[in-house]
Amino acid sequence: TTGGSSSPAAEAAATKHNGRYTNNRLRKSLTYLEQQGLIVRTTHEQKPEITVTNRAALLTLRRLWDKVHFPLGDTDL
Repeated sequence: TTGGSSSPAAEAAATKHNGRYTNNRLRKSLTYLEQQGLIVRTTHEQKPEITVTNRAALLTLRRLWDKVHFPLGDTDL
C-alpha cells in the first residue's frame, strides 16, 4: 500500500521504496537551494546544520513562491 497518500508523486516514491515522500521532497528542496548558492549544509558534532548564505535571494524566492501558490488577488504586500 502507499500509506494513504493521494498524490501521484507520493505513490511513485512509495512504490520505488525511496523512503518517505516528505523526506524525498525535503532532500530535493535543500539540494536545489544549495545549488543556487542560498544555503550551505554541514555536519557539526554528528548534527546536520544549514547555514543561509544569501538571505536576500532566499526571501525573493520565497515571495515568488508565495505569489504563485497563495495569490491575494489585487492586493500587493
